[in-house]
Amino acid sequence: MRFPFADRLAILRNVAELLRTRRDEVLQILFESCNYRTAVGEIEVSIATLEGAEQEMARFRPPRLEQLAVLMPSNIPLYSYILYLLIPSLYSDRLVFRPSGRISSQTERLHKLLGEAHGLPIVLRQSGQRDFLRNDVTGSQVLVFTGAFENAEKIRGQLRKDQLFLYFGQGINPFVVGPDADVGKAVDGALRARMLNSGQDCFGPDVYFVHTSVSSQFFNLLSRRVRSLKHGRHEDPTADYGSMYYLDAFEGALAHLVDDRVYILVGGRADLTEGGP
Repeated sequence: MRFPFADRLAILRNVAELLRTRRDEVLQILFESCNYRTAVGEIEVSIATLEGAEQEMARFRPPRLEQLAVLMPSNIPLYSYILYLLIPSLYSDRLVFRPSGRISSQTERLHKLLGEAHGLPIVLRQSGQRDFLRNDVTGSQVLVFTGAFENAEKIRGQLRKDQLFLYFGQGINPFVVGPDADVGKAVDGALRARMLNSGQDCFGPDVYFVHTSVSSQFFNLLSRRVRSLKHGRHEDPTADYGSMYYLDAFEGALAHLVDDRVYILVGGRADLTEGGP
C-alpha cells in the first residue's frame, strides 16, 4: 500500500457492511428528500465506491494531508459523505465539514449512524459559512465545494494561494442525440438523467439537442414515456418520481411553466398542497 492510511481500509469495509445490514435505517433518512429509486441507487453507488477505494488509492497515490475541509452539497448526502469524507480519510489526518442548511438534519443523522462503523477523525460543524471559512478552512490544505459558480468565486477569493480549491458546480449538461442514435435508448437515457431525484439534481440535463432526422420520433416517444410516469410517495418503490423537496426548485419550475406555457405538451399541472405531485 502506498498511501498514508492504508490501515483505514478495514474501517471503510465496515461502513459498506453497515450500509448493507442497516439499509432500512439509511433509507428512512434519505427518503426525507428523495424518492425510493434515487435512495436505493445512492446506497448502491456508495457501497461500490467504498469497495473500489483501495484500487483507486493504489493507482493515484495521493499525498498525505493534515486537514481537508468540505462544504457539502444540498443533495445526495450519503454519496457525498462517502466521496468527500470517507475516501479522503485514507490520506487525510483530519476532515472537517459543514452540511448544507437544506439537509442539515439528514446529514447530521447520517454522520452519527455511519460514525458507529468508522470512528474516524471526521468533524461536523454547524457554524455559519463565514465562521467555517475563518475557523476551519484556514487550517486546511484543501477545500471541496459543490454549488453555484457565483458562490464558488466568492469563496475562492478568500483562500490562500497555497490552498487547493476543488469546485464541483452546476451546469447546463447538454444531452445530444445524433442521427445514428438508437432512439429508444436515447429516450431511456434522457428520462433517467433528467428524472434523477425527481428532477432535483444538477446532474440532470437542461437542454436537449436532437438531430432533425430523428427529432419527431424522439419527441413522440419521449412524450408517451412522460405520460406513463407514475408519481408516488418517496417510500413507494413503484413510483417513478416523488414530490419536490426543495422549495426554491419548485418555485423556479413553476415560474418556468408559467413563462413558457405555450410550449407545454405533456402535464403542466402543479399541486400546491403538501405532498402533491
